[in-house]
Amino acid sequence: MSILWFWRMELPPEALNFGNRLEIIVYEKGSQSSTEFVDQTDPKYRSIMEFLAANKKNWKQDTSSYAPDILVRGNGITLNCRKGNAIIYYTDNEKESLQFSSDTTSVSYCGLNQ
Repeated sequence: MSILWFWRMELPPEALNFGNRLEIIVYEKGSQSSTEFVDQTDPKYRSIMEFLAANKKNWKQDTSSYAPDILVRGNGITLNCRKGNAIIYYTDNEKESLQFSSDTTSVSYCGLNQ
């Protein structure tokens, strides 16, 4: 993995390859309250992809962990969506597990309504 990603603080392409189907898990008061699967035709799928496209920059490598409000999973990638930040977990092309976080106060819950 190139160190350039850390300086540019832009998510690498493999962190954005969620595939054609997403699992969306919503948590309320610390407990899982619902799970749904959406495909590329669903407005929720499009909202998440639009959020990621609009917020590819200003991520930092981070080892923090937070209880999720919404988890989005697809193609081995997990996006932890919270009111004021997002955390993405994925494995890069060199099989290294990475975690990035971003302050997303302008868009809560990764573009999804909570």
